[in-house]
Amino acid sequence: MPRRQCKGETKSGRPCGTAPLRSGDYCQRHADQDDAKARACELWDRHAFLAAFEATGMVTAACAEIGISRQTVYMERQRNEDFAVAWADVEERSTERMEAEAYRRAVEGVATPMVSAGRLVTTVQTYSDGLLQFMLKARRPEKYRERVDVAHSGGIEQRVKVDLSKLDPDELDTLERISGKLAEAS
Repeated sequence: MPRRQCKGETKSGRPCGTAPLRSGDYCQRHADQDDAKARACELWDRHAFLAAFEATGMVTAACAEIGISRQTVYMERQRNEDFAVAWADVEERSTERMEAEAYRRAVEGVATPMVSAGRLVTTVQTYSDGLLQFMLKARRPEKYRERVDVAHSGGIEQRVKVDLSKLDPDELDTLERISGKLAEAS
């Protein structure tokens, strides 16, 4: 019977190799780590994270705001389906806000102050051609995507080495006739 091994990993990502405790699949060190992760997973407020995520639009910033690691929220998203659905909703809303802001800058424009000699002279409405182009490519890729046409104008020559010494005279004659026809065709 093969010896059971701990299902944990070393810091380098290799299998632990230590014998697991009789009561589970992990050695003492990994069992303690697993318990610590589980406890950490229960000590934070999912609603606070989702609110911070919605406000910032970024996972790292939301984690920093409530004092947890990115790993903790990603583990929770994997194990908790309700949290994963709520996360996806927040992500969709924040993406729509980003799209609205990109649209505003590209189509409606932004008032840009013009200053001369340290004094405000006027404001000019500026637009982002790059954002507009990006949004058109996303919305209608069949029309606005980058196109590259590749054409081949030369012939393709392929050489094959064959040992003709094993052919009999009739086969050599047939091969010669075929070769002549191919040469005429090209």
